[in-house]
Amino acid sequence: MSMKIPVYRCPVCSESLARRDTRWGNVWTCASCAGICVNMSVLKRSKPEAFAHAVWLAAQAATAPSALGCPSCARPMKSFHAVGVAAQGHVCRPDQFFWLDQQLLLELREQRKPAHSKEASIALAQLDAETERERRRAEEYERATRNIDAFDFDFLFL
Repeated sequence: MSMKIPVYRCPVCSESLARRDTRWGNVWTCASCAGICVNMSVLKRSKPEAFAHAVWLAAQAATAPSALGCPSCARPMKSFHAVGVAAQGHVCRPDQFFWLDQQLLLELREQRKPAHSKEASIALAQLDAETERERRRAEEYERATRNIDAFDFDFLFL
């Protein structure tokens, strides 16, 4: 007996959400507005645990009603602000479903880019410069030794 896959509707444009299997679990995406629906367990696996915990705390504290209904149960969701981003997220606490629109996803992706300290940035620049010097040395060596096979070494053995 096969398990029936639920059909969820986008809370923004009412299009059917497409289920995607990811390495973290299932997410549902909207091809029309590019938002995604994700449950808490997937969020925990896809982001650092501290981030997922902070998002859940923000969702728990959310009191502002959202104009969006939950893709799972259609109850009104709550609006919240994720840690360190300006865009709003939406949560259905009973289902532990999060709706993340395109703007919020873009801001979360930006957060994933590592921020470097001044010292780390200097060290990375020095490493890049050293790598470039080594590349140039390798090119010079290649040019200098390119024709060595064609060189006649027989005079050494006369």
